Amino acid sequence: MNKYILVLITSVIIIHISCMKNKTASDETHSDEWKLVWEDNFDGDTLNLDNWNRQVVKAGRFNDEWQRYTDSEENSFVEDGNLIVKAMHMSDRHGMNEYTSARLIPHKNRVGNTEKFQLELNSLMVRGCG
Repeated sequence: MNKYILVLITSVIIIHISCMKNKTASDETHSDEWKLVWEDNFDGDTLNLDNWNRQVVKAGRFNDEWQRYTDSEENSFVEDGNLIVKAMHMSDRHGMNEYTSARLIPHKNRVGNTEKFQLELNSLMVRGCG
């Protein structure tokens, strides 16, 4: 048992150190290249559709996911200055097309017609199974 705990602790330390190195290298490499071109702080009452596009995608399109992506305000909305993306179970059954969620992408008129951009995100994930 102690052997497994030692391996786990060692793995966590190695991952932590490698992440710190990657972050430092990335910051030094791109610090002069990046410039802010747009931000959304979600300080309105609704999702600004001039900034965001709600994609409508059928279930199974990405990674055989059971959820379908909708343009419903029940799946993506702004509340108290936060963007909420909510997955919902739509029936008593489980399987393909029984869940909905949101897939949001920024409009190109906001981030420009570029191949790469940096996204900074502060998020809170709900704990639980699923």
